[in-house]
Amino acid sequence: MAEAQPDDSLQATLKQLVEESLREGIGLVEVGEHGGAKTKTPNQKSKTVTSSGPQKPATTSGHSAGPSKQPTISQGAEQQSQQIANMVVQQLIPTLTQVVAQAVSTAVSAAVAAVADQITVTVTEKIRGDFDQRTLLLRYEQDKLEQYSRRESIRITGVADEKEENVAEKIIQLAKDMDVDIVSSDISVCHRSGQLRENAKKPRDILCRFISRSTKHSMMRNKKQLKEKDGYKGVYVNDDLTPMRAKMLRYIKEQHITRALYTSEGRICCYLRDNHPGPRPIVVESPDDLFRLGLDDVDLATLGLGNFI
Repeated sequence: MAEAQPDDSLQATLKQLVEESLREGIGLVEVGEHGGAKTKTPNQKSKTVTSSGPQKPATTSGHSAGPSKQPTISQGAEQQSQQIANMVVQQLIPTLTQVVAQAVSTAVSAAVAAVADQITVTVTEKIRGDFDQRTLLLRYEQDKLEQYSRRESIRITGVADEKEENVAEKIIQLAKDMDVDIVSSDISVCHRSGQLRENAKKPRDILCRFISRSTKHSMMRNKKQLKEKDGYKGVYVNDDLTPMRAKMLRYIKEQHITRALYTSEGRICCYLRDNHPGPRPIVVESPDDLFRLGLDDVDLATLGLGNFI
């Protein structure tokens, strides 16, 4: 960094202040009436130092002997004060320049650091926001793929739970009571969800995946017949939804904004209670679709997405 040059106006101001201080602090030399020198120090009366020779007696008549001369600074004192002032200014200017340069440098460094910190915070928040948004979209895509993998599966709730049971036989009997003919070879895999617990308030769900999607469609199409069958109270056949979609379905029910609600191929189909737009349902497949139902805010934590709040 180039060394700062002293400003001319600053040098002139300092010189003037030093000269004024010297005039007040050193003796002021006056020229007397007869050329004698007078010295006057602050807070003291003037003393007359006369040259050798006869002195004119002072008049007592009250009239002045003649016009008095105004005291002036001797030429030597003036030159001396200017020399001292120049010397002081020349000594002060480099120091003041260094002090000012250091103060400016400190202030600039602090300002640059503050701006850098603010930029860092802003960029970090931007990157984090973009990262969270991309991660959330990837979470939606993952859920979509997971739901697609369940396209041949159903979830049966309300079937009595037993320690020793053949789950496949229960599903075949349930299908028969729904007027759907299936055999064990139509079932890819079936099992209860979770571990059997004593004194459980409700039976565990049954998860079943069929070999053919058409078999699943037949089960879903005839599931309403269970309402007319004895022994199937509280038994329901539904799509096997992903955890996030199951939470969305429950969340929509808690809002009390729909007059009809069902699932089809993992999609949540909604008919609004008021001002439903047209004859088709509103389809919900991700939390972003919930805003289409007229919701002003969606609690992501309720949907298991609290990390993205």
